[in-house]
Amino acid sequence: MFFQILSKISILFIVLFMGALARHRKILTAESTRALAQVVLVVTLPFLYFHSLATQFTPELFRAIWVLPVFAVFLVVIAYVIATALSRFIRLDSPGKATFIY
Repeated sequence: MFFQILSKISILFIVLFMGALARHRKILTAESTRALAQVVLVVTLPFLYFHSLATQFTPELFRAIWVLPVFAVFLVVIAYVIATALSRFIRLDSPGKATFIY
């Protein structure tokens, strides 16, 4: 078990080292680094979520954890209400208000 975890973590560090080396040798520019970060966040991360849910999701699991997404939505709504109230209280302009709330 320890060596399985170590092998997964070592792969991650190898990929990180290769990225740092490519950046140091100017193979990757700041713009390409931002583009790669967007690809990871917008494309691959949602696929990872769907893959995790599809491979491990069972009806028993849903019955056990149904309250978590409901609670998450509740917290987002409460945070939105608080942010809207605070933005009016501190009198933000429209761009500042939009940034503060969202």
